[in-house]
Amino acid sequence: MFLNYHFILFLKLLLMCTAGLLSLTACQSEKKPSVLVIAIDRLSFNSFSCSDDKSNVNSGLSVMCREAMRFTHAYTTSTQTAGAVGSLLTGLYPYQHHLHRSFDRIDFKATQIQSLALGEGYRTAFWSGSPALLKKTGLSKDFDLFDDAAFLEKRNYFSDLKTQGRVFLNWSKESKLSYFALIHNSELESLNEGGSEISSFEKMDENLASFFTDLKNQDLWENNYVIVTGLQGQSAYNRVKETPFSNLHSENTNVLLFIKPPRQKGDEGINWKIDASVSLADVGFSLMKTIKSDFLIPIDLQFPIWDFSYLWRQHEPEINANVHRQILIEAANTWRPEVENRFAVLFKNLIYIENSPDEIYNLLTDGLETINLSKEQSDFLANNLSALALIRQQNNLLRWQNYEPKEYDWVLANREYWSKPNNRETILRAEVDQLLAGRRSQPLSALALQWLHLQKRQSDLEKIPLPPVTAHENKSISTPVEKETFFADARRQSLNLSLENIWGIWSDDKPWVQSALIKEYQ
Repeated sequence: MFLNYHFILFLKLLLMCTAGLLSLTACQSEKKPSVLVIAIDRLSFNSFSCSDDKSNVNSGLSVMCREAMRFTHAYTTSTQTAGAVGSLLTGLYPYQHHLHRSFDRIDFKATQIQSLALGEGYRTAFWSGSPALLKKTGLSKDFDLFDDAAFLEKRNYFSDLKTQGRVFLNWSKESKLSYFALIHNSELESLNEGGSEISSFEKMDENLASFFTDLKNQDLWENNYVIVTGLQGQSAYNRVKETPFSNLHSENTNVLLFIKPPRQKGDEGINWKIDASVSLADVGFSLMKTIKSDFLIPIDLQFPIWDFSYLWRQHEPEINANVHRQILIEAANTWRPEVENRFAVLFKNLIYIENSPDEIYNLLTDGLETINLSKEQSDFLANNLSALALIRQQNNLLRWQNYEPKEYDWVLANREYWSKPNNRETILRAEVDQLLAGRRSQPLSALALQWLHLQKRQSDLEKIPLPPVTAHENKSISTPVEKETFFADARRQSLNLSLENIWGIWSDDKPWVQSALIKEYQ
């Protein structure tokens, strides 16, 4: 009886542990590695070189060069931040997860990595670094913490990595459980503000180095995955009628990607160089397989997504170079409510870009992508036209035709206002000159009028021509609350314009220089 009783008790305890009813430490001899993803807007593949000697410089990317896998041909899935992050979290292309722009919503049926992590006992957290990623995208699902408001405290609405790193470290101290966390950073969207000789890139890199030092000091480095990836490249060349959100050439889509897997303390670390082409969808799927090895995604024979987690699980130094597949990249129009997009397709050394006419370039022999080979590569062109037509038909997608909106001069002016806070007086002065010249008003015009009033520049205010009263003009704008509401809307629309209508809220029929307000200020 005594033996039977204890044998039954042992079986009960074993079943409870298997079902996850006992604590993680009681059921597992080792803690699962945590996963930290640092996703940075405009971190291009050529923004940093591991061949440069940075040993005497406080550089976080140099740390990754020494201790991580470096992917030389990593590509975003979308020039839109929301679409690219959607791919990181689902292991899918935007046409599959349906999050093309910041005002779209991700397909609720698409499994996201944080959901897998939560089911495996991880803590989950997400910090948005700019207005491009908000809860309304649906990306917040199953995150224990989803912070999409911290950047509102910043002058230019972009969170710096130093602050984000500090917040992450405080969060990490709240529990000993493994975590999946994503820090989205847009620090590179903010240009040098003129108060320092150091560039935004150098600031970000120094902040990254300090953050990595803190991770090491708090034992959050050695045994965990740390991924640093760009979300887009940078439009370094003056492409005719292209914008940073429409440009699908490789300078704007080839991103920096480092993956540091866990290692035993004392190891020198892995610093493999992977030359095979990979996409952010591949990165997302590989991380999902790392967290839950039996996870699967739908198979797309035309644009297959790869799991390359064996690189760190089996310590294999290379992806099979003899296997080639097509990689899909998209740009989405933010100026219309319908989903209009354009595609690029990568295959071996060729890139196909939808345009009028369509373009094909050889990435090996034509680094600037200026010699169109579409006539010589007619089969490649025909195959892409057929495949993309099918995707559009199945997903109700329209083809984007005009890449530079009529408001693009306003986009550039507002982008400068938000990216250079220390130069705002000069920018507002230039907008006043536009008003004096009789140019049509925009949100920055309202901010310029407010600036003139606050600076008591009465003589300048008296020169502003009174516009005709329109049906859309707000005749009740006299109380302090009404004024603050009006100028708050101007600031919001100005930021929205600077990011090419990132929230899809632009309306061109609102007058931003109102007669009643000018008369009062005059």
